[in-house]
Amino acid sequence: MPQENTIQLYTLEEAREIINVEQQEKEERRNIDRRFFIKQRLSGLCLMVLGFIPGILIGNYAMAVFFLPTGLYFFLSKKKWLDFKEKFM
Repeated sequence: MPQENTIQLYTLEEAREIINVEQQEKEERRNIDRRFFIKQRLSGLCLMVLGFIPGILIGNYAMAVFFLPTGLYFFLSKKKWLDFKEKFM
């Protein structure tokens, strides 16, 4: 049995309202992603700094071997690697 195609018509005001809601949702998602990547970059920067603190204080750069590449990767990555919880208990 063939499936019927249905077309739903909207008035101009309804269409504008739907478009505005979609644009607001898109902007909200963009802002959430922007905040996430700022947090991820700050975390990467903190890891890089933490890797060099023991080296500066006691001359041992062993921690920098792990923290520097990891922090640099978090800082430069465009992929979501960390999980930040927005709400606290």
